[in-house]
Amino acid sequence: MIRVNELNKSYGGKNKVLKDVSFELPDTGFVCIVGPSGCGKTTLLNAMGGLDTFDKGTISTDKVKRFRCGTPRSESYRNKNYGYIFQNYYLLPEHSVAYNVYLGLHAMALSHKEKLRRVRESLAEVDMLRYARRLAGELSGGQQQRVAIARALARRPRVIFADEPTGNLDQANTVNICTLLRKIARNSLVIMVTHEDGIARFFADRILTIEDGRVTGDETDWVRDGLSVDGNTFYAGDYEETRVEEEGVSLRLLRQEGAQEVKITVLALKDRVVIKLDDGRNIACTKTDEFPEIREGKRPVLRLETIAHAEEEAPLPSTRGRAGRGLRLSMMASEASRLARGRGAKRVGVRFFLTVLTLLTLLTFADYQYVSHLDPEDFVTTHSRLLEVELSMGANWDSDVYGLNEIAGEYADYLNNSEHDVTVLPLVNLKPECHLGMFRQFASTKETLKYFSYIPLNELDESTLIYGRMPTNADEVVVDRWVLDELLSRDGMLRAQTGIQNCNYFLGKELYFSRKDYSPTIVGISDSGEPAVYMDLAGFSSICVAGTEVMCLSDFRELFPEESAGITLGKNECIVIVNNAGESYSDSVGSLFSTNDWQEYRISAAVRADTYARFVIRDEDLAERIHFQLSEFLFVLCEDKDEVKDFLATDNGRTLGGQVKIDVKDDYADAWLEKVGQRDNRLDARTIVTVTVLIVCFAMLYLFQRSQVRERIGMVAVYRLLGIPGGKLATIFCMESFLVFLRTTLPVTALVWAVLAILSKIEVLAVPLYLTLKAAGIGAAAILVFHIIVSVIPLYRLLRQPPARLATKFDF
Repeated sequence: MIRVNELNKSYGGKNKVLKDVSFELPDTGFVCIVGPSGCGKTTLLNAMGGLDTFDKGTISTDKVKRFRCGTPRSESYRNKNYGYIFQNYYLLPEHSVAYNVYLGLHAMALSHKEKLRRVRESLAEVDMLRYARRLAGELSGGQQQRVAIARALARRPRVIFADEPTGNLDQANTVNICTLLRKIARNSLVIMVTHEDGIARFFADRILTIEDGRVTGDETDWVRDGLSVDGNTFYAGDYEETRVEEEGVSLRLLRQEGAQEVKITVLALKDRVVIKLDDGRNIACTKTDEFPEIREGKRPVLRLETIAHAEEEAPLPSTRGRAGRGLRLSMMASEASRLARGRGAKRVGVRFFLTVLTLLTLLTFADYQYVSHLDPEDFVTTHSRLLEVELSMGANWDSDVYGLNEIAGEYADYLNNSEHDVTVLPLVNLKPECHLGMFRQFASTKETLKYFSYIPLNELDESTLIYGRMPTNADEVVVDRWVLDELLSRDGMLRAQTGIQNCNYFLGKELYFSRKDYSPTIVGISDSGEPAVYMDLAGFSSICVAGTEVMCLSDFRELFPEESAGITLGKNECIVIVNNAGESYSDSVGSLFSTNDWQEYRISAAVRADTYARFVIRDEDLAERIHFQLSEFLFVLCEDKDEVKDFLATDNGRTLGGQVKIDVKDDYADAWLEKVGQRDNRLDARTIVTVTVLIVCFAMLYLFQRSQVRERIGMVAVYRLLGIPGGKLATIFCMESFLVFLRTTLPVTALVWAVLAILSKIEVLAVPLYLTLKAAGIGAAAILVFHIIVSVIPLYRLLRQPPARLATKFDF
């Protein structure tokens, strides 16, 4: 049941098409809407079918009280119960006949097998089964109309809305289709718009007449005459006949009642017949069996009783399926794949522009990254947690009481006892050399390790070791990969000359210090992310500016158990290594041993040992020795550097009564600030260029994609007319964008990244582009997301329009 109450519809607010239209239709029957062209027949049909909006009034059904285009409940109801036959077919020309019919079943909860059975049955009903595999675009207009009818019949809907379904059919097919619709009307409601009054009065159960937007007639009872068939054929029995027989000429004249007189001159020649007509009427000359055909007898007339008998013999099944979930994922993926493979100029243009856009975007990213990228290994030369503190004489300096080393020790105690987690280290500015003799010709090759900080071994996280092991005594050190990579990459020459490709080559190599006997072995290589050499405190003491090579008693006992047997040390006592300190100390037990920094230790034993140290002291005396080696230059290792810097700036020596002034240097932060400032200056100009290029590229992609979506308005119209949700269409377009991404953007991205990665390894080229895999992935993902967005935005602009209005924008 459909009830229409005071329905009003206008276009543009001025041209009123429907005016207070009201009527009620039953659940079954064949209703025809007739009237002159432009009177509002199709507009009324679209409003009732949920394909177009209206201004005022209401439409209701047995399940939906306020049926209106676009509301979720109305959309669900029409998908389940309505079928449509359109005047302009609205098929997908690039798909097969069977697919077009199958697509009409998208909302039916039927198995694939049942849907195929319905496709075959409906195509057979309209005599189109033999064309099931043919592309719809290859059919004639009449054939396409029959496919459109089959698509509606396959749904077995409760209501069929038919807009001029016979407009492109010959009379025979018109009769067949209307007979079929009448058969369906026994179990469903068929509402047909037609301009053929004879067809309506023969087949319909009810006729609504529309004139100037109003219902002017509602008929259910009239005299049904027979329907003439074979309208394109003339039957001799329908006309008055006159014969003229003359010698050599036999003339037969058939004259329609009421026809005006005619004067004809017939000239019979040997090879042809010439006919001359004395008035302006057209002459059609044909041979036997040519159109127009003239048959004997009277024109056959179709009677309603005959159709009723046919209905009894072969009733159309009325089984209706439940509403399903719509298009399957596989169908959407298949449609997206077909769209992605399209060869139209615009589709090829989109793929080409996507390739260009990807290249420009990635190269812009690479340039921007190159300019903005800061690699600390290129400019950082100190540990990130290290501060350099320089002490100088303050206003209250008393030179008679203090030396700078004494005041430095006092200030170090103050810092170590503060609430801040710090470690004070002495100045060490010696840089070690490493001998690289791989081959005989490079036996004397040695290189100096530069740009690093000495850090106590206890600050090293063992988990950062990538090669080797942790040191077990002061004669062993760990060097960070950062320091060794800088050594190998210096001007690119060392690696090329020696053939060293990996920093693990340095495991087991010794470091040599100028004027020092201390030459520790590299036993481990770390990746701590800091330019550092990690060593024991005994090593620190040995390589200080005025330091003397020293070893802890625990290390000495472990390395030389026989030489240290029975020896004990007290505070400020030492063991002298005679072969390093000098033969003069061989009989010096009980005397004093003086170091280069003027510290004195009483000699408890003098031994010979193959080691770097000149003397050995207790482990607990080592910290005091380092404390004594402090000078006006202190290195402070901080856990929270910013906090310690604020503390030092606030204190500024006031703790020591103004005897010293403090100058704090943060080489790590200063290097970063300098590089960041240089980078920001370069980025200001690059940002403008980058943003401009990207905006232009993405704007062009949007214009291309919008043009392509508009080109597919026919496809969008078909999907919406069939009740397929807009979300399904959006999914298809998103899938297409992803497939195009896989075929264009992704390969181009991989190629650009690989080429730039290879070029960056060729140091001679010095390519001013830098693109990480992550940045390349982000760039490609951004293009994909934008491509999806610019595909969906134009689509949703189309989907906001009612299906009927959308269909008028494109005529198949």
